[in-house]
Amino acid sequence: MSTYTPTSTDLLQRGQFDALTVGSRHTVYEPSRIGSGLKAVATALMTWLSTGTEPHISKFMQGNTEVWKAYDPVGDRTLYFYEEDELRAWLDHRFYQ
Repeated sequence: MSTYTPTSTDLLQRGQFDALTVGSRHTVYEPSRIGSGLKAVATALMTWLSTGTEPHISKFMQGNTEVWKAYDPVGDRTLYFYEEDELRAWLDHRFYQ
């Protein structure tokens, strides 16, 4: 069985390593990251509180085609419509249910 005895060279290397790592410890606290994280949490909370049961409608282009995206929070589902009339019919049906 061998025993390890630290030498002065080992201790010097350890001291050099500690000196190198001390400078990198200041990156633990980053106010900009904490602030952006809190902002994201606050935005998500406000969205959740103000959502209610109203559908969320958005429009986007898929190639040259206009697509309507409707999110229904009551049924927790997303629907896509390629015609505005189809979207309006779905909204009417949902409203009168």
